[in-house]
Amino acid sequence: MKRMIVYCVCVLMALPIVAQRNRNGNEGGGRKSFDPTEFRMRMERFIIQEAGITSDEAAKFFPIFHEMKEKQMKIGRQIMDLKKQKKPSQMTDKECTETVLEIESLKVEQAEVGASYTKKLCKAISSKKVFRALNAEDRFHRMMLRDFPKGRK
Repeated sequence: MKRMIVYCVCVLMALPIVAQRNRNGNEGGGRKSFDPTEFRMRMERFIIQEAGITSDEAAKFFPIFHEMKEKQMKIGRQIMDLKKQKKPSQMTDKECTETVLEIESLKVEQAEVGASYTKKLCKAISSKKVFRALNAEDRFHRMMLRDFPKGRK
């Protein structure tokens, strides 16, 4: 019985997504450009629903959550820039060593940002809901990647 209820809820959650695709005319294989605002709103709705976050909790949670993600993305861009700087074949061993150590240092910094912001999130809402929200974010990203069009035109 519980499975049937969960299934019905999942189907009802999917209806707006299908309706949105049809309304945008994206069903016929046309390629829709990425809209970061829409992506963020869909992710927030998914996290709220999956983690059971109230509107008051969401008002506390998401500003901290988005600030954390922005800082982590900024560090991630620095890492990508370092990786794209030069080809390893054009670098000396010393330059490669310095670059690898700098990348690893940035990865540690990225993890530290996550740890410090997770503490802030746990002060804003219950740790259980933070845990659920972080897991929901992972599921959302997997779902989006799975649904991402396979062929590029």
